[in-house]
Amino acid sequence: MRQQCDIKNFRRRIISICENNAKYKNCLKHGLALKNSASKIFNTALLVVGVLCGVSYAAGLGAYSGGFERIPLTTEAWARGNAVSANPEYAAAHINPAKLGFVQGFQLSFGNTIRPLGRYENFLSAEYKIPDTRIGVGGVFAYRGISNLDGLRYEGEIYNSTSFINTTLKLGVGAIISRNWSMGFSATWFYSRMPVAFIPDSRDIKTNTNSTIGGLTLMAKYRNHRGFTGAIGIRDIFSYSDWSYKEADELFINTIMDTMPMLFVAAAEYEFTVLDTQTVKVSADFNGYWINSFFQRYEHVALSMNYGFEWSPNKVISFRTGIRDILLNRNFFADRPTWRDENNPRIGFGVGVNLETIPNWNLSRKFGVNYAVANSGAQAGLEHSVDLVFRW
Repeated sequence: MRQQCDIKNFRRRIISICENNAKYKNCLKHGLALKNSASKIFNTALLVVGVLCGVSYAAGLGAYSGGFERIPLTTEAWARGNAVSANPEYAAAHINPAKLGFVQGFQLSFGNTIRPLGRYENFLSAEYKIPDTRIGVGGVFAYRGISNLDGLRYEGEIYNSTSFINTTLKLGVGAIISRNWSMGFSATWFYSRMPVAFIPDSRDIKTNTNSTIGGLTLMAKYRNHRGFTGAIGIRDIFSYSDWSYKEADELFINTIMDTMPMLFVAAAEYEFTVLDTQTVKVSADFNGYWINSFFQRYEHVALSMNYGFEWSPNKVISFRTGIRDILLNRNFFADRPTWRDENNPRIGFGVGVNLETIPNWNLSRKFGVNYAVANSGAQAGLEHSVDLVFRW
């Protein structure tokens, strides 16, 4: 026999606790210390959602699963408020595969982000334009995890430390279909290892792994010679996690289906020149939450907005800033105080150095470095990101 559990109600209960706790670990401790019901599937669901809450909670958007897909990946995205979907400089297979058609040559990038409370995120990206064609291909491998998840409580007892690991591999292809338009497609492999149950006798926490293929992304990109770039598309079609756990002394298999939202994306970037030598970029991303990745409609529609700005006084250095996760939902009209509580926008700042443009410095040619800092959604500290970009 097979039992299925909808974790939506459990997620809401823990999110309500998270909103009153600034620290991530407090969120987990209080969330996982909720009174247990008779069913062991409730315990499993509660633990899974507690981890998801701490990892992916983002303002009022924490009610939607798959928050790791909405967290900025690159340093450029961290600095510009994640408003880079129209024209990402790198990691296009993850952000907008339609950009792959406009890639020049070969590009390799990798980066690391250090987040408060022991969270780390890393990525490795490669992009290549097939010679004498209009087609570009790319791939991005991303790791997000908590290496030492400790202090978890169950029925008043503190359990041994464990870990949470989430990895994704996105492979994409993009093609120029006209002078101004390109189309792109990517698919995703998800792998996660997550705590699923407490073991009272040993004080250990059982972990389970999950691996799925899905996460389809379809994007279209438009650009003209006046500096305007636009993009529209859908992300995370058929994205889900299917967690199963069987007690040794039971005949039942407890199952949790965690379905991610399907994001409707519209983005724009405008680039213009000031004083003949200085370049300015202004960008915006709009993400719509209407249905999940299996085309089931949400009870309420929501919109999140990201805005970014970049100023380059010369060809070597760029200064960036942005704000992300501005939420617009039904509470904006029906319950303004609740809407203000649900909103927790993040502000980022960063700098990029394009050493490729420095004359007669051969060691640095085709090389750039970026740094960004942003505030944490849990107000638990600052998040720092750095990455390197190589071009051939």
